[in-house]
Amino acid sequence: MPTRKTPIAAPWQLAHFHQEDLASADVLSGRARLDWIDAEVPGNVVLDLYRHGLVDDPFMGQNPEKIRPLETHEWWYRTEFTADLPTAGGRQNLYFEGIDTFSEIYLDGKLIATTDNMLIPHRIALPEPLQPGTRHTLHVRIKSDLFEVADRDFEGAVELVANEPSRIWIRKAGHAHGWNIFPRLLSAGLWGPVQLEFEPDYHIDDVFVFTKKFGRDVSRIMARVFLKTPKVYRTDLSVRIRVLDQGDPVYTETYRMQFPLVVFSFPLENPKLWWPRPYGDPNMYQAEVELLAGDEVLDSWSGRFGVRSVEIIQEHDPVEEHQTFYFQINGVPVSAYGTNHVPLDNFPALSAKREKEFFRLLDESNSNMIRVWGGGIYESSDFYAACDEMGVMVWHDFMYACALYPQAEEFLELVRRETAAVVRRLRNHPSIVLWCGDNEIETHLTHFFSPHQEGGNRAIANQILPEYLTRYDGTRPYWPSSPYTPIPGEPAHSVKAGDTHIWCHGLYYKAPIYSQDLSPFISEIGHLALNNRDSLARFIPEEVLWPYDRIIWGYRCGSLSDPSSYCYPDGRLIQNEMNVRNMFGAVPDNLDDFIIASQIVQAEAYKTWIERARRRKFSCGGILWWNLLDGCPQVSDAVVDYYYQKKLAFDVIRRVQEDILICLESIEGSLCLFVVSEKLSDCDVNYEVTLDGGVVRSGRIHVPANSSILAETIPADPAKAAFYLLRAQVNGSVYTNHYLAGAPLFDLEWLKRQYGTLSGAPSTLANV
Repeated sequence: MPTRKTPIAAPWQLAHFHQEDLASADVLSGRARLDWIDAEVPGNVVLDLYRHGLVDDPFMGQNPEKIRPLETHEWWYRTEFTADLPTAGGRQNLYFEGIDTFSEIYLDGKLIATTDNMLIPHRIALPEPLQPGTRHTLHVRIKSDLFEVADRDFEGAVELVANEPSRIWIRKAGHAHGWNIFPRLLSAGLWGPVQLEFEPDYHIDDVFVFTKKFGRDVSRIMARVFLKTPKVYRTDLSVRIRVLDQGDPVYTETYRMQFPLVVFSFPLENPKLWWPRPYGDPNMYQAEVELLAGDEVLDSWSGRFGVRSVEIIQEHDPVEEHQTFYFQINGVPVSAYGTNHVPLDNFPALSAKREKEFFRLLDESNSNMIRVWGGGIYESSDFYAACDEMGVMVWHDFMYACALYPQAEEFLELVRRETAAVVRRLRNHPSIVLWCGDNEIETHLTHFFSPHQEGGNRAIANQILPEYLTRYDGTRPYWPSSPYTPIPGEPAHSVKAGDTHIWCHGLYYKAPIYSQDLSPFISEIGHLALNNRDSLARFIPEEVLWPYDRIIWGYRCGSLSDPSSYCYPDGRLIQNEMNVRNMFGAVPDNLDDFIIASQIVQAEAYKTWIERARRRKFSCGGILWWNLLDGCPQVSDAVVDYYYQKKLAFDVIRRVQEDILICLESIEGSLCLFVVSEKLSDCDVNYEVTLDGGVVRSGRIHVPANSSILAETIPADPAKAAFYLLRAQVNGSVYTNHYLAGAPLFDLEWLKRQYGTLSGAPSTLANV
């Protein structure tokens, strides 16, 4: 019988108490008088409490602060289920896809396992087989994170976000401790499904299919089939593989099992390549593997893979006199433009419900890369499959961010187990084009940490991660940190090589730090803006919505509650105000105009930054702005809020991320008209620039494949406010854009009217 998983669909119950109040034996025996409530699995304890009216809405105002006393509680889940798995010829397991975080698993009152990592699944072998039809009780005790790590060694530990050093010992989504994009909700829960699993004695443990040698005419594919077998060698066992292209077989082979690892190596002639958008189709093949005893199928596996090569090109750039950093896919240089990705929900159990809408928005935005940020979680397998199918490249951080993590062997062993689990689960996805060691640790070594701490995170980023990636993957580049430069002695954020994060909230978006930037790759950049009024009213109490209360608004602008954090208590609200003052001279005296003003500034900022990065092709290899979609109700850099309401920037970004970009940029007192093409063949572009309804420039230009060219220069007064409309036409396809000329201060009413002329903007303005 093949491997089989059965969800535990029985009702769950939840209880909790201060961790020092009761012993586990009292709960398991029933001596403890607890108030059990119905619970949802997958779920989160805060959501269960809110559903039962025991806590206030965690998404309203400062309510997350009211939940903090529960951080010292332990949480008990219990359920009863009927066993229905085979008992002979294999092993029975409990399979937890996500436990947050430190847990003890009890089956029929006996401790059978413990867990210590929220970020990976946990497979627990049952000590004795459960007989079909028998009833069993399952308890899961989830201990207080704070109690669990209180006795760890924190010498040399540094945490840079919320003055919360406990998080460095806890393998949990970093944002749960509080970040400038998530409120602190240090909670607990069974956030993934819980299943009963039967693994036959002889079963397929894993299959890794990858491009061993890339070629346009012929690519050599390797499939490594890892088996679990009681005996190393059996003459009657074999492994069969079939590779299909849209249902049609392209390769079939059967090998006798002579060892628990069976390797297939075969050529694919004229392979259909996996391409990122917009450079081609994201073609995928299906692989089907069977473990056979004669004609009997003992176990089976199926999965998809893509044929592609990936390199990062780092070479001298004679144009900007630095070292390039751009991706080359299948031998073709590609520009990356897209978004940083944060968890889709404050409560990861809810993320799966938000994936469909996220990918719809990602598709609509014309993004071709996301960066999975290191302060969150490793997403579901369905998430990466969607990236594969859409042709969206993934820059993937490991989950370490803004801290010096323990270098003790106890912690490093956690790192090893996590790395192996993550890489084995995700390595078949062609969309993942880069593994990155962490978020902002290398740059913090330069800026924040003491000289004696320069060893920092290095056992993780410089030893374990590259070693384990070589062992378990080896098919895509590794980058130690973000930002990072490979030049010895240079700061991590150096523009001489590598990638940079550009954060200057409160500065005008055309300040020199932006307009003169020569980063080889911009992996983070962002600009704040207010949400639409309807959304604001859903998470800010009506009585403080306007005039706004600085503390509550500051809290919901991503300012952390701890007075020692770097954005307390209303820092990001101040930055929102500064952005509007920089552009218009004052904060409007009504909420609606404050919203529109902030959204116009954000839209202009993202447009300007993306255009400049793209027209610098390939001196700049890409730009990943922060970010597409909020994971909680807040005022942030996101261009779509938690309730899926778009800000003005969304449609602007959509236009400047098409495969043909026409844009203006003020350089040395003149307006330079650029045309950027991501098409892999030459094209002729008809263009037109208008101002106040009159044609300023028009023409036709030949644009080489995959290039950026200066079409012409337009004399203009750099200080005079003007709103140009741009139009390009290529083989019947029309591309539009606009350009706001001049220097602050601008008239808000005038600019609102100009935005009203843009395609899609009137409806967005109405929603604002």
